[in-house]
Amino acid sequence: MDVESIERALSGKVEIFMRNVGEQISHYDGPKGIGASEENLGLLCRGDPRSELILNLFAGGNGLSLLLNGFTGSLNRLLLPTTIQIQSLSPLAHVRDGSYRTPTYIIHGEKDEVVPCQMSVTFIKEMKARGLDGEVQVVPRRRHIFDLTLKPGDAQWKKWIEPGYQFLFEHLLVEGTGDNNTR
Repeated sequence: MDVESIERALSGKVEIFMRNVGEQISHYDGPKGIGASEENLGLLCRGDPRSELILNLFAGGNGLSLLLNGFTGSLNRLLLPTTIQIQSLSPLAHVRDGSYRTPTYIIHGEKDEVVPCQMSVTFIKEMKARGLDGEVQVVPRRRHIFDLTLKPGDAQWKKWIEPGYQFLFEHLLVEGTGDNNTR
């Protein structure tokens, strides 16, 4: 299928993205002239090619189908992902089947509108129920990617981000000495 057919099928949702495909859009600081803020979901904002792709893929509920099965020529004929496909990508499914054993620390904004905070809470609860080491830090009244403007040493950094680094350092040190059998 050619680019024009895909554009027509997606009703212009990707026109901004397609117009800018020649530009490098990875390893960049976000849309020109726009910094991370609570208003734009931390660099997800209308008019930015990368943001448009992400927002349109997942806002319409088509993202997982497109990622797993590709584009079938019509949004009306997308193949739904199978349970096995979904489970293969799901960290929670891997915790439940015993194949996930990595100590995990999640910092999650309570008001995250991209990934519901409860998903992280459930994930860590399932880890702990299976004897795995995990913690979740729910940050009150914060949205998705709230930490982009925080700097090491700031009060908010120390309160919300630093504990995550401490968790990682503790596990790296313990695993490095051979005193931890969680792998």
